[in-house]
Amino acid sequence: MRKVDKLSVIGDEIVTRAQRSDLYAKVVDDRGNVVGKITRILGPVKSPYGVVKLRTKDALNIELFIRE
Repeated sequence: MRKVDKLSVIGDEIVTRAQRSDLYAKVVDDRGNVVGKITRILGPVKSPYGVVKLRTKDALNIELFIRE
C-alpha cells in the first residue's frame, strides 16, 4: 500500500499525487477498510494528481493508503 499525501481538500474529496494506473483504485484506512476511491486523474502526464472521492468526511482526519 502507498500512503496518500493530502495536497488539497475540497468538500468530501482529496487531491493527492497519483499514477495513471491508479484510476478507480481503492483508498483504505490503516485497518484496510475501504473509505473511498480515485475517481479522476488530472494534471501533467509526468506528475499526475488523483481526486479521491471519500465515502465519509471522517476519513479526512485519518491516515489513508492506496491499495495496490
